[in-house]
Amino acid sequence: MRLALGATRGQIGALVLLEGVRLVGIGAALGLAAAIATGHLIRAQLFGVGPGDALTYGAPLPVLVVAALVACLWPVRRATAASVLDVLREE
Repeated sequence: MRLALGATRGQIGALVLLEGVRLVGIGAALGLAAAIATGHLIRAQLFGVGPGDALTYGAPLPVLVVAALVACLWPVRRATAASVLDVLREE
């Protein structure tokens, strides 16, 4: 619909990607908080690693964030490749 109203494909791509980045950020923050809370609950079972060890939480986080952002590229490509006429027919 935004294409029909004059938005460029770049603006559409940025809008979809920004929504994905926002969701990835929220998910990463909530997941990190849950992991730290769980680490404190199972403190007795952790051997050689503290419940707040920065390396344990910091190493996988960038990998997961990059994987999620790569997954966001498919909806961006699909949104920017949509034909204005096809989108208007569906609405």
